[in-house]
Amino acid sequence: MEHNHETSMINTAANIYQIKITLIGIHPPVWRRIEVSGDTKLDALHAIVQNVMGWEDEHLHAFQVGRVVYAIPDSMSKDNNTDERHVRLDQIAHQGDSIRYEYDFGDSWVHRLEIEKAITPEPGTHYPRCTEGERACPPEDSGGPWGYTDLLTVIENPEHEDHADRLAWLGENFDPEHFDLEAVNARFYAQCVVAEIPLYDAGTLAAFTPAQLVEVLVENEDRVRRNIIDECTRRGDAMLEVLAAWS
Repeated sequence: MEHNHETSMINTAANIYQIKITLIGIHPPVWRRIEVSGDTKLDALHAIVQNVMGWEDEHLHAFQVGRVVYAIPDSMSKDNNTDERHVRLDQIAHQGDSIRYEYDFGDSWVHRLEIEKAITPEPGTHYPRCTEGERACPPEDSGGPWGYTDLLTVIENPEHEDHADRLAWLGENFDPEHFDLEAVNARFYAQCVVAEIPLYDAGTLAAFTPAQLVEVLVENEDRVRRNIIDECTRRGDAMLEVLAAWS
């Protein structure tokens, strides 16, 4: 599942938080170390954790500091949670603090986010980024720490009666010891690139002339959002005339 959150390059005036993320209940531990802007909203931090750990964002989640729970409000729920979309990381935690992040309330994957230190951003560096990590993320719906531990026991024993079934469900290419740091940072960088592309609402696009739409395409080297392409298509022949004159 694709995340709906866009990760932009950080505000260079903000501190960068170095955070160690550890998945609780798994041994040897599954962990990552990331660097992220202190002014990151918690809904964006959720997307960052999903990416760096390797989850697929298929379930609900929540952050917790002390007795305060931060989550996306659910109109069907009576929980009095704080809306995570309006809270920044540096408003709830600082160096030496920890945040509890739970993903999938059924399997209950609990992560500890330790704020190890605050550092000065490096010029020209894209944030967030991952600097270290070990071991693969458990598969979605694998039963939480207990279920995943049992799964590993079964697939490591070819003589186990459930070995073939579990391996077929998991896939032969799964390696619990594998962690691809470059792939994680490539996804972060791609999100930064997307976030830099201008976003226009429907009213603004409708007011653009065909020539202005072409200018948007040229300025952004054709890296534009879907609604701009749709608007160009809607203009039909008018756009073709301007494009012909432009070339």
